[in-house]
Amino acid sequence: MMASTLPVAARCAATPLSCVAPYLAAWAVAAGWCAIAPCRADDRPVLCEVAAVAERPAGAPKLAAVCFSSRWKRPQNADDPHDTFQAAEAFHATDFVWIYALDKSFVDRMKQAGGKVYLAINSLVPDAPGTNERLRGRILDLDGNRVTAPWMRGWQGSYWGCANSPEYRDAYVAYARKALDAGTDGLQMDDPPMNRAAVSWGGCFCPHCMDGFRRYLETRAGEGDLSTWGIGDLRRFDYRDYLKAKGAPVGDAFAKYDGGTLKQRFIAFQEQSVREFYRHARARIDAHAGRHVVFSSNNYAGRWQFPYDLFEFGMAELPERDADPKTLYERFADARSRGKAQVFTFVPKAADGSEVALTRRVIAACYACGGHLIVPWDVYTGSNSPRYFGKPEQYADLYGLVRAHARLIEGYEDAAFAVPGLRDERYPAEPPISVSGAIDVAALARAVPGDLRAPVVVHLVDWRDDARPFELTLAPRRFFRQGALEVELLRPGAPPVRLEPRTAGERTALAIPRLDPWGMVVVTAAGASSDRRR
Repeated sequence: MMASTLPVAARCAATPLSCVAPYLAAWAVAAGWCAIAPCRADDRPVLCEVAAVAERPAGAPKLAAVCFSSRWKRPQNADDPHDTFQAAEAFHATDFVWIYALDKSFVDRMKQAGGKVYLAINSLVPDAPGTNERLRGRILDLDGNRVTAPWMRGWQGSYWGCANSPEYRDAYVAYARKALDAGTDGLQMDDPPMNRAAVSWGGCFCPHCMDGFRRYLETRAGEGDLSTWGIGDLRRFDYRDYLKAKGAPVGDAFAKYDGGTLKQRFIAFQEQSVREFYRHARARIDAHAGRHVVFSSNNYAGRWQFPYDLFEFGMAELPERDADPKTLYERFADARSRGKAQVFTFVPKAADGSEVALTRRVIAACYACGGHLIVPWDVYTGSNSPRYFGKPEQYADLYGLVRAHARLIEGYEDAAFAVPGLRDERYPAEPPISVSGAIDVAALARAVPGDLRAPVVVHLVDWRDDARPFELTLAPRRFFRQGALEVELLRPGAPPVRLEPRTAGERTALAIPRLDPWGMVVVTAAGASSDRRR
């Protein structure tokens, strides 16, 4: 179900703040607590009634999954100190994602962890699976040279395939079929923009693109357009020859070339070509699999514009500039509002130990927002820099908390938040949760939609470099109708701690000890029992 078909309340609960406002009035009326008709305090919805089921794409990792990527099977050689399965076990991995492999025995061993496997495919698959030759059906510049993405130019023979080339389409499908035969559950598409991105690098002007662009113009260009562009006989038109005659620049400089409206039509044609490529290729892949094969894509930083909208969920690098609670909350909320899911991998600024604290905060925040951060092991840090391999002693306790308390994560949805820089418009008068004495602590309450007996979990992530104790304040009657609460604190690598609520009027305060950086405050109605606490 896409976001546009969700009930109003569900859309409000799953939508970033910039999108929520138009629905608030209708939601308030439906819920019976709008300002027009004031209600008694007991009639205000509790958190499980505000939380709405988010439609997650079939095949996406479960909320309590631990996603682990070993880009290739390790050790790769006698000098490789890293071992895929030793690391995966140490980090409590369940799902293996973004893996470049076609080895069935390797996939079978990954599946022993009980989760899903997502092998990777990209825009430069070889001419035949298992080879390294990339010559047929490649994107060409105006001089007929094969094109390489700027960040791949240090890698020999990294020529991108052309979406309009039948040879490349066949190579792409053949590679995907090999991955399916190896046992993959889904596919991760890296560098999905293909020809549309290549326009900025001076492509693609291969014969397939030139023929396709001519036919594209035949159905879209009028006589006035042709006259403006100086095209006499469209049946003989070749855009490559046209640009060469005008002295258009070759390669990267073509990005800044002012080709007028004709260049804009070319860009639109290449976007259509990419859409058609995925429609065609995925139909053939599904036919081979006998099922719908779920695709994720590298939607860098959590983007959802073309071409990322063509995929079921995102699995992408998170740049350091976006590593803050406000941005993370908004990115995950945006994905939910679209009926998508988001998985991130974090690109650390340094690999000298200074990145550990920030990475830990990002891991905790991703789970608190209903998403994932791939285990920081075998992480891409740049074309000419070494990959990053985090150590279990730096991060495994966080993933261990997820697996130990999966029942308090699975089935839970966003119900309230107190995030620096954001305002939860669902509660204009009385926020269910607030933080005192620490402006850089994010609090996110998650509840099981409609379940009045299930605990509510308030995730706390301390973003301060000098983390200290602070106070969390709750509005008890937003949690459970009877108001009285029992509270327990769960932390990575530490035993549960019972917290003693201090109630004054309609507010209950909790003293929270120093967090490093994550705590899960489990709030239960006094005297209630639930299987989720075990």
